[in-house]
Amino acid sequence: MKKRTRFGLIGLACLLLGGCAKQESAQEIMTQVEARSAQNETVQTIELDGKMSMAAQGMTLDFPLSGVIQAQPLSTVGEPAIYFEMGTTFLGQAMTFSFFVQDQTFYSDMMGERSIEPFVSSDSENDETQSIASMFQKFSVEKTSEGYRLSYQANSFSELQVMLESLIEETGNEEALNNLREQWQGMDDSVTLEACTLSYDISKEYQMTRGELNLAISTIEEEIPTRISFTLTLLISTDKPMTRPDLSGWQL
Repeated sequence: MKKRTRFGLIGLACLLLGGCAKQESAQEIMTQVEARSAQNETVQTIELDGKMSMAAQGMTLDFPLSGVIQAQPLSTVGEPAIYFEMGTTFLGQAMTFSFFVQDQTFYSDMMGERSIEPFVSSDSENDETQSIASMFQKFSVEKTSEGYRLSYQANSFSELQVMLESLIEETGNEEALNNLREQWQGMDDSVTLEACTLSYDISKEYQMTRGELNLAISTIEEEIPTRISFTLTLLISTDKPMTRPDLSGWQL
């Protein structure tokens, strides 16, 4: 009996100690994600699927959104290599926006309006990608069967501004930081933030696999209530090849 009781106490102690184990913070998890991404020689692909809705005077307009963002490791190409494409439709008309960097040249195509500019990367851009882990200080962490879920919720524009400032501060861009503060000054007085949630799924191997964004705001302009909502799902993978746009017919 004493032996059985001793084993029972040992088992209980193990459970208690295990329950007291330190929970990784969202910032620590994202640091691991970035470290793993820096070591990984694969292309990062983000597929976007979502919808924007505008409602006013009893009418609602929906804009479906779809797109893809790709980034290739700097160690592979020796310079930033990025591909971005986003598309939507309005009253049956397709609208597409795309840009990409290839061979030290920046290409953009905004609904058929094309431009080409030289792209010279600076030493800081060739360095390891700056950490954005501090942005996740406000995120909560939930353990899942696949790994982790990082979640954030803002109840006001001032709360959201704090999180965005953390992201901009990492880049060292004082001008962008000042512009954000100037543009958002008094935002809560004129616009209501109805909902703002952001979440990311992280695998046990510290690979970001999925993300969700939900945002809804309402305002009154000239006594007309207007509501704008935005939903977006991100599927993130490392098993797709880098998109190589066909430049043979590219003309300005």
